[in-house]
Amino acid sequence: MDLTQKINDVNNFFYLNQSCITIGEFLPLLKELYENLEEFFEVKKFEMPELKKMSKWYELIKNRKAIEKLPEDEVKQIALDIVMAYETLKKLLQ
Repeated sequence: MDLTQKINDVNNFFYLNQSCITIGEFLPLLKELYENLEEFFEVKKFEMPELKKMSKWYELIKNRKAIEKLPEDEVKQIALDIVMAYETLKKLLQ
């Protein structure tokens, strides 16, 4: 599966589950997306501030309980950060 598909999968997950996302459901998706972004940008030797945002989100969320729900404001901010990472990725590849 390519990076674009992973970003779309996470965005679709947010769209379908906006009000009831638990850490246990979301953390594996975020981890996989972050690892793929990190691998891609390491190979391409790009600096990307959005990757640092993903890392911060991952570090913040991984220490929470699996049954804890993500607050709606965090869901919206993470979704925006993912979209911004995708837009940066598209620009870099053009």
